[in-house]
Amino acid sequence: MYIFGGKDEDNEKQKDLWCLNLETFEWEALECGEKSIQSRSGHSACVYSNNMIVFAGIHEVTKELDDLAVYNFELKKWVHMFNEPPT
Repeated sequence: MYIFGGKDEDNEKQKDLWCLNLETFEWEALECGEKSIQSRSGHSACVYSNNMIVFAGIHEVTKELDDLAVYNFELKKWVHMFNEPPT
């Protein structure tokens, strides 16, 4: 099972990626490379083949996102489908 982003106890948006091994119930933080996507919560995500697809979400109260990005588990990097990440 994979988990991306969300928010912490201070309501700060996150951009970390985690994998839960469902046999051992051990968590592993996955490397996202230099070009991660913006931190967010309230997004949609699914895993297809060897990729996690993340769409939209909320970065800040007044900033809703409308981007689409794919994380490739083999390459350990994000591919931004429409919008490049902010610099």
